[in-house]
This record gives sequence, C-alpha cells and structure tokens, in this order.
Amino acid sequence: MHPLENHVKNKSLIPTDSPVVIALSGGVDSMVLFHVLLKLKHQLIVAHVNHQKRSESSDEMAAIKALCETHNIPCETLVLDPIDDGNFQHIAREKRRAFFLSVAKKYNSRTVAMAHHLNDQAETLLMRFIKGYRLESLSAMRERATDDGVDVVRPFLDVEKDRLITYAHSRDLLYFDDASNDEDDYTRNRIRNTLMPILRKENPNILKTLQKYTQRFQALEELLAERTEAYISRHHGTYDIKAFLRETDLVRHDVIKTLIEPHKPNPSTAIIDALIDVLKSDDPNITYPLNDTHHVVKAYDAFSIARIESSSAICVRIDKEGTYDLGRHGTYRVTHEKTDHNHTNCMAICYNDKVFPLYFRTRRNGDRIRLASGTKKLKSVFIDRKVPQADRDAALLLANREEVLWIPLLKMSATFPKETHKTLYVYEV
Repeated sequence: MHPLENHVKNKSLIPTDSPVVIALSGGVDSMVLFHVLLKLKHQLIVAHVNHQKRSESSDEMAAIKALCETHNIPCETLVLDPIDDGNFQHIAREKRRAFFLSVAKKYNSRTVAMAHHLNDQAETLLMRFIKGYRLESLSAMRERATDDGVDVVRPFLDVEKDRLITYAHSRDLLYFDDASNDEDDYTRNRIRNTLMPILRKENPNILKTLQKYTQRFQALEELLAERTEAYISRHHGTYDIKAFLRETDLVRHDVIKTLIEPHKPNPSTAIIDALIDVLKSDDPNITYPLNDTHHVVKAYDAFSIARIESSSAICVRIDKEGTYDLGRHGTYRVTHEKTDHNHTNCMAICYNDKVFPLYFRTRRNGDRIRLASGTKKLKSVFIDRKVPQADRDAALLLANREEVLWIPLLKMSATFPKETHKTLYVYEV
C-alpha cells in the first residue's frame, strides 16, 4: 500500500460501513483523494460544483461524470449561475456547503470528505491573521468538524501539496489545472503566489511552523470553550454581570458570541465589543436588539437574551364591583366586602365620596403615587426597587384619574387619608 493511502487509512476519519460524499472539484488535490478512497474500497458519492467561471468548466464536469460512470459511482452536480457580486468567494463557499450537505442527506451519508491539505491550512491561518480575525478563530480548519449533523473530514490536512502532486504523477491520474489560481484577484491567491514564497525563503519549514501554531490555537479554542461553557451553565439563562466581568477578555468575547449566535449568526467583533461595553456601563437598564425577535436585556446586575414583546399597554375602566379578567396581567376582584382569602396580593382603597371610575392600566409618563412622605414619581419608585426596564413597562397599575393607587408587582399601595368612611377592596385572584 502506498504511504499516502496508508496515511489516510490510519487516520480513521472515514467510516467503512456507510457511503462517503467526496467533494470532487477536478483539481489535483480532490482527484488524488478520490483515487485513494477508491483504493481503500470506500463506497463513494461524488459531488461536483461547476462555478461557470472558466470556459473549461463544462468540459471538466463532463469528464468527471464520465469518470464516475467508469467506476459506477453516483455523481451529483451543481451548476452555479454567474456570481457578479464582489463577495464571490463567500457566496460560492456557502452554496457549495449547502450542496454537499444536501447530497449527504440524499444518500444517507454521515460523512463529507474534502481534499484540503497543509498548504491550504497555512494559507487559511495567514488570511485570518491578516484580516484581523479574533484569536479564538485562528484555529483554522480541523480534520473533523460537524456541520448540521454531518461529519466534514479532511484527511490530507497535514499533507503538503507536493506529496499529492507526486502521487498523481506516479499514478498518471487525470486532473485539471485551474489557471485562475495563478491570478491575484483574491486574498488567498495573493498569499499563495506572493507571500508564501517569501516566507519559504525566510523559513524553509514554514508550513510545519504554521501547522504547530494552528494546533496550539485549536488547543486554546478547546480550553476557551470549556471556560465559556462553565460560565454559561452556572447561570442558567440569567447571567451575573459581575461574574462575567471577572472573566478574561477572551472568555467574555466567547460567552457573548456563544449566547447571541443563535439570534445573530457570525456576529462581528464590533457587535461583541459593543455588547461588552453595554454590560460595563453604569446605566442599569439597557436593551440591545439582536434581530427582529430578540434582544439583550441588561437589568441592574444581570443580563439575559429575551424575546422582544409587542407593545402591551392596556387601560381597562372599572365602573363597578365585579371580577375582571385582564389576560396575561391576571384576574382581579373588586368588592366592598372584606373577605377571608388566600390571595397573596390585595389592597384596600379608603375614601369618603366617590371611588369609581378606577383604571387597571400600564404606566404613563408622569405617573405618581401618594406615600406617607408625599407623592413620588413612579419612575423613582421603580429605580429604588431595582425593577428591570422591561418589567416596568409591563407592570399592571391600579389608578384613578389623578394618580396611581396600587402597584401589584411591588405589593405597594398609596397612602390614604386617615378620616375615611368607606373602603373598597381589590383582590388578585
């Protein structure tokens, strides 16, 4: 067995008991992987993407289909419409990813094999470093990663490209050269064609050197993930800000990224930094929108990810005794009869003349409540009691035309004149 074939076999990255989807571009790397997996007798399904960027693309796709027919291997193809967007590389990569995963699911495969090699890994690391990726993102590609329940494996990731070319020539394998790789239109090409030759002159073992750094970054990423998981699991949805700020900068960034990513995929460093600044600020109540449905809510010493609720302002007029169903705000009984009850929340309105109309409502600008020390703004009451902003807006109040009489949330009643002859009771049912 050839050393390269033995190398792939010993990796044990690819199962032998289920079909494997191989991303076959037609270049030397993927054609060598195709041949090696054939030699190892894996059951293959070929997935080929025609980007229509070169005149030869259609001929190459036809040759790959013919190769698959020769070996009686299923061949799935995707022909991309021309992409004129300036972000061609990113768009094409996402379309390829979705295509490979769809082929895997069609054939009940749990593995997609890619032919990325050591040179690709070095270029990826340098590209991410140059573009200013977060430190924890410098781990670059992994030999095995899971994407939507499918294992994406790269058995050549520690193999230099020269070894793949040597193997192809020794076996007289068919492959296609992509002339666009020699152009400097993209960052990766400029790194490959200009920067890497310079680095090789300075350090002939630059690929191995960069490989060691990648391995260290991967180890760092694993440690970071453990610290992040430890913090998140300790706080169960409501996260202590003081404990958060005691973490290192790396952990803080990773915690925020992990928490908001389900609602804001691939958050930028600027967004993460902005959220950390929010948590550091002296403002006790801040909301930071993530998308149309969720936001980060800072309420005094804690923060959470919460659903954005639609406006729930209410105003229900009470003109007589009775039981009032206020939906999510609960049910209340209004009566002149004092009753024995098990209700945890009730209040008594003392008055001499008219008591109706009353209003069950949410707060308004300028609301005040009469206390023993004088009237006080409702806003100040909420601040003193450290009521989160969202709870203030949703809090139910009982009021007359002039002022707030009762705040059920705080079990706080207004102070009434001592000389009164009538009493109205309000019970939370």
